[in-house]
Amino acid sequence: MTNKTKGKLIKGGALALDVGVPLAVTLSYFPLWVEKSAETTVSGIAVVFALLSIIPALRVLKNRVSSPAAWMVWTCLAGILIAINTIIDQAVVIAVFGAISNGAGAAVYKVGERIEKKE
Repeated sequence: MTNKTKGKLIKGGALALDVGVPLAVTLSYFPLWVEKSAETTVSGIAVVFALLSIIPALRVLKNRVSSPAAWMVWTCLAGILIAINTIIDQAVVIAVFGAISNGAGAAVYKVGERIEKKE
C-alpha cells in the first residue's frame, strides 16, 4: 500500500471521527422524532446539532481543507454552553464530545496528510 493510499485512509478515518462522534451523541441525547398529539415532527434541536456535526464533511466537500478547524467551533460552542449549562445541560455534553473528537480528528488528519506527502 502506498503512502498516498495510507494517507487518504487515515484522513477518511479522521473525517469519520469528526462527524461520527458528535452526531452519535446528538442522536442519543435528543430524539429525532417528537410526538405532538396526533402528529410526529422532527426535533429542531436534533437537526441543529446534526448540522453542526457535519461541518467537517462540508469542508471536505469544498476541497479547500488545509486542516479541519471544526474543533475550534466545537470548543467555542462548548465554552458558551458551559456558561449557560442550567438551561441546556445536554447540549454541553454534545459540544464537549464534538470538541474532543474534532481535535483528535484534526491530529489524525495531519498524520494522514504527512504520510500522503511522503515519497
